[in-house]
Amino acid sequence: MSATSTSSTVTDPAAPPVMESLLTPETTPDLGLHAARQVTKPRAQEQAAAMYKRFMQSPDMKWPRRISGLAAALGVVLLGIWTVIQLTPHPQPDFLNDDLGEVLQFTLLTDDFNRLPLDERMKLLKELVQRLKTMSADDAPVMAGFAAGLKAKMKQQVERNVKKLAADMIDGYAKDYASIEPERADEFLDDAIVGFTHLMEDIAGEKSPLPEKDSERLAVIKNQAKKDQERMREDTSKLSAARASRFFEFIHKDEGSIANPQQRGRSVKFMRDMTRHMRDQDVSTGKPKNGPG
Repeated sequence: MSATSTSSTVTDPAAPPVMESLLTPETTPDLGLHAARQVTKPRAQEQAAAMYKRFMQSPDMKWPRRISGLAAALGVVLLGIWTVIQLTPHPQPDFLNDDLGEVLQFTLLTDDFNRLPLDERMKLLKELVQRLKTMSADDAPVMAGFAAGLKAKMKQQVERNVKKLAADMIDGYAKDYASIEPERADEFLDDAIVGFTHLMEDIAGEKSPLPEKDSERLAVIKNQAKKDQERMREDTSKLSAARASRFFEFIHKDEGSIANPQQRGRSVKFMRDMTRHMRDQDVSTGKPKNGPG
């Protein structure tokens, strides 16, 4: 009886084989909860090092090494070319004789035009208007193609250039206006009104319907300003809140990149005083000059 019991404890042919566990104290020292990560990480580093060594030293990897080197060199060259193109100023074209597409691109699609002095920009704008008025048969398709090819980003640049030109023109007057004595404000504003009308005529290359004599021209403009003011009082729908909101949104959009705070401050004051002056109001108070105080 005891023999039978002893043999059954030694082996059982009908039982499935049992594999010994690999997780024994001999094979797994006490590494804590992150044992698997700490064992795997060095193995991955060794594999990466072996692959790099094979890539750099194996004769079979000679051509892949050359191709990779050429690709890296080409990437550096292309990056350098792109950087030079972005940082190099666009050459200023001849507005009267060069390709019209180049002239339009320089004027409307680059910041190089914005960096020119205001007087230079006005001179070039005058030449561009003259060029467009005498546009040849060859220029017409270029003009149409330029307008049709304007993308959304390009239109933003056109808008920016136009705003920049207008902001600098106003600031040119505002800067001088800020330095005059209060008693000379009306005289300065009169001269600014007349001077601006002559400037627009000069750029357009033709006379306006305004009278030739400055005093008469000024009287017509002021009279029209008063009529516009009365019309606005009678018909408020012409300047609804929504229209005013859209107008100011357009004017002040991206203003931070077009004019600095100092420019904006003096331009706002100049335009406010100009509006009051054209309506025959006191520039300081906004009250009618000939009305009750």
